Amino acid sequence: MSIETRNVMVFKGTRTTDKQRACLQEAGFVHVTGLREYDSSAMECPIIGEKLRVEEYGKWGYHHGLVVIVTQGGEIWLGTCVEESAIDTDARFRNLCLNPNGKGAFVPCSNGTQLSTKALLQRIANPSHGLVYPE
Repeated sequence: MSIETRNVMVFKGTRTTDKQRACLQEAGFVHVTGLREYDSSAMECPIIGEKLRVEEYGKWGYHHGLVVIVTQGGEIWLGTCVEESAIDTDARFRNLCLNPNGKGAFVPCSNGTQLSTKALLQRIANPSHGLVYPE
């Protein structure tokens, strides 16, 4: 598990570098670690990253048009409009060693659940919004 749920969301993994974040954002990814998914009836679902397994670190996944990259440090980044084949071949991802362990990560929001617009906009503006990184 890469997060700890409290009154604040504490990220217990390793934060991506500014260069890695810029690459992910440029490619259309949003940092979704710690955000809550909702189903079509607005029922709360698990928090993204709450059930992340160490085996998923450094992997990516693709399902129903969504791509997820789980960094080696446990951050979860979600994107669309990225071809599945590009994840292993795109030099931007390969050179930054974002997903050296290949395919095999769970893809949040790919089976009818969704994120709140407010939460997404906050994370687009600031990928760390709502997260605390221990020193």
